[in-house]
Amino acid sequence: MEENGFSPNYIENKLSNTPFTTLNSLLFNFVLFEFEDGHGGFVISMHHLISDAWTCGIVISEIIKTSRRITLTSPNSFRLPPKSS
Repeated sequence: MEENGFSPNYIENKLSNTPFTTLNSLLFNFVLFEFEDGHGGFVISMHHLISDAWTCGIVISEIIKTSRRITLTSPNSFRLPPKSS
């Protein structure tokens, strides 16, 4: 799946190769993406200062819980609006 030169691997590599700065930084990045074919996903990168097993478990649990709630209440909410010609 590649659109305009972007693929899930490109997005993941771009985030994982972008260093964090410890001053004035959130210490994490979360990118949600969707391609025109309806496929998509997300990539999370966290600085090791905040990514212990306990924190990762909470983040993953919240993502799953939120995703289920959104898809159950509004299944088309992750769809991009149609492009105008």
